[in-house]
Amino acid sequence: MCRMASEAGVDLAALDNLEVVGRCGCGGCPTVFFRIPVAGHAERDLIEFSGHDGFGAVGTVLLTSDAGLSQLEVYSADGHEPLALPQGSTLVRVAAV
Repeated sequence: MCRMASEAGVDLAALDNLEVVGRCGCGGCPTVFFRIPVAGHAERDLIEFSGHDGFGAVGTVLLTSDAGLSQLEVYSADGHEPLALPQGSTLVRVAAV
């Protein structure tokens, strides 16, 4: 998370105040939400990485809104289950489109 935020230009001191307020409702992924969505504050991708979680390929996306960092999404890139956070040493930044 720190590496993602740093490469996205986020002030790392802001991470000290992040609080997980929820988790994905699917029950099968480690996606977390940092703030309750606010009407009128659309989320957008800030930075994306790909990597491996020990079971298969995963993607991670740090999302933000006008209100600040909003979530860390983790998804299976190859359909595998179970899904876990990727190992930091496997992360590769995905180029913005």
